[in-house]
Amino acid sequence: MFIKKTFLSCLLLGAATLTSLTSCNDQEGSGGLTSLFSTEEPAAPVEIHSLADLEGKRVGALTGGMFPTVLKPLQPGIAEYRDYNYTQLMMQALRKGRIDAVLEDEPIALLWSAYYPEELYLAFTYADDHYSFATRKGDPLNAAISAVIQQLEASGELEQFKDKWCKSIDQSRRITQWTHKEDYDGSAGTIRYATDVSQVPMAYQAYNELMGMDIEVLNRVAYELNMKVEYIKMNFAELLDALQAGKADLVGGCLSVTPERQQKVDFVHPYYKGGMAVLARYPKKKEKE
Repeated sequence: MFIKKTFLSCLLLGAATLTSLTSCNDQEGSGGLTSLFSTEEPAAPVEIHSLADLEGKRVGALTGGMFPTVLKPLQPGIAEYRDYNYTQLMMQALRKGRIDAVLEDEPIALLWSAYYPEELYLAFTYADDHYSFATRKGDPLNAAISAVIQQLEASGELEQFKDKWCKSIDQSRRITQWTHKEDYDGSAGTIRYATDVSQVPMAYQAYNELMGMDIEVLNRVAYELNMKVEYIKMNFAELLDALQAGKADLVGGCLSVTPERQQKVDFVHPYYKGGMAVLARYPKKKEKE
């Protein structure tokens, strides 16, 4: 258990450099380390399962994120929003009862609930958020990738990938090496794929290998298309510009489909259909069965 928690802590700490997943010490947003010694009375824990249950609650969110902006019109009765610079600090505040709930991307909420299954749980999602890969406008590669992803969706394989990477903290998991195609040789070409590798659990580096659901899906797609993948590491903010400049054929890594982005690039069929999630804590630790 110690090895597993140390492993995941390192992965989550690596994600702290990004705003989206920063998608592991209690620090209230800009409060600094002094918040570690807060004498604030912990909130009385209650079960949260709907927007109505957030009435009068204290909610945490990452600084600069869109989560509160989307939630406020849906539930105007939240007592207080608290900003946090790092996911790890926000989760510690939730576990200690300094806040009642946390706003996060669904994959991150699933991962934390897997990390602390007796303390935390994904309460509900309140807005759709689909992840996809992006190609340049008009690139025929888009249709080919979309067709494979739709096949994986229909077969249930995408859901298996989600279980593997977003709902488990098994340190032995690795990217699958497929061997079912006797004629595979990668001769159909190479996909230059740019991604930010600090997007736990979707794209990250461990054991000197690229890991995560994004990497699993793309490797699977390339295998079916008889293609190879060349991975290019870069910051998330650089991805779309690099794609448009021709430095990559495909970009991704927790890349949400938005109308603004659709004006610049083409998105393939979404491989992850989730949402903005509310992560809450149990009123008391679940009894072990």
